[in-house]
Amino acid sequence: MHVEDHEPISELHRCARMNTDRLIVDRITAVIQAREGKIAREIAADIGRHISAVQEWIRWYNERGICGLIDRQQGGPTTLPRSHEKAFMACIDKGIEDDVGSVDEEAICKILKEKFDVQYSPLGVFTLMHRLGYKWRPSKSSPDDVHRNTFIEAVQNQHSR
Repeated sequence: MHVEDHEPISELHRCARMNTDRLIVDRITAVIQAREGKIAREIAADIGRHISAVQEWIRWYNERGICGLIDRQQGGPTTLPRSHEKAFMACIDKGIEDDVGSVDEEAICKILKEKFDVQYSPLGVFTLMHRLGYKWRPSKSSPDDVHRNTFIEAVQNQHSR
């Protein structure tokens, strides 16, 4: 079974640990196991789900990365209203320019809280940034800061939506 290499396995493990929604954890676990070489039948047996669900989750992941697994949740609107996305992206772009090409999760959470009065978890920031077209990269961090990520602009002209 082919699985795209959107995020490092370590990031998938981190997302699974951070999530409390069992269905999302199962989806991420299925992708991890597929990336490790297991076939859909084995994965389905391991996590107690139907093989067709596992195959569908892998397809979603291949199409959109981790967002393809998380955005499929039932539920309401995103925390940041879509009407504020362009203003938020302008703040991020300014931070990227000021900070030599990247902005970390902590700075993004601060921008969201101070300028838009919304709070996000690290997984929520990751999902939001991917949905808005930004790529992440692990930072070269100190041992006491192993989970900090930085985001970089992914695609030129992404903001012309």
